[in-house]
Amino acid sequence: MNKQVSKLPHGPFWQRLPFAILMVVFLVAFGVTTESHAGPLAAAFRRAFGSSLQTTIDGDFVRLFTSLFLTAGGWRFFASALMLGLGVGWAERLAGTIRAITVFLSVHIITLMIIYFGLILPSAASHFANAEWLVDARDVGPSAGYYGCLGSELGRLNSKWRWTIVAVISLVLLARLIISSGAIHEHPHQVIGDVAHVIAFPLGLALAAVRIDPFVRPEEAQTTEIA
Repeated sequence: MNKQVSKLPHGPFWQRLPFAILMVVFLVAFGVTTESHAGPLAAAFRRAFGSSLQTTIDGDFVRLFTSLFLTAGGWRFFASALMLGLGVGWAERLAGTIRAITVFLSVHIITLMIIYFGLILPSAASHFANAEWLVDARDVGPSAGYYGCLGSELGRLNSKWRWTIVAVISLVLLARLIISSGAIHEHPHQVIGDVAHVIAFPLGLALAAVRIDPFVRPEEAQTTEIA
């Protein structure tokens, strides 16, 4: 039986990575428009475009998507743009545009639903740890999506270093959450973001074995090899 080759697109990088490029362009455009590339995102923009448990309960679902194109601003803007390009770009290059889009958006939405209805809502209802601070804390950024893409491709990585890399990233994300939790009253949105990272990364790992792209069979999919 002849071995089938991947049907993933070839050609210039802009043809291979349309989703990653489009997301970075939108992120940069929104960053420049809101001037968050030069400093912290203004509270007015966070209120206008960010998502929260309260906005979701109110049925304002569009914020789940508008929040993707903003960041906390300053150095986080550049870090998000870099990670968005690398994480989503890597997933799209290796597994195709359909899989990259599906993993990115599904991990983003699932992560926020877990945070809002699995953590914040019951905590606030029971008045646990002053969780009411988080009910309407507006979250912004694409980090859950790109950590999902990163986890998904690491899960498909054919290397003896795979789980070492996964462990290091997981420890870094947990450390960031522990540190930010100490300032939950001053920066509740930062806590939500760090919780999202801790949830999104393993969600991406779990999706590594799931067939998503109907145009690429499992035996045709590219697998990254690192010695």
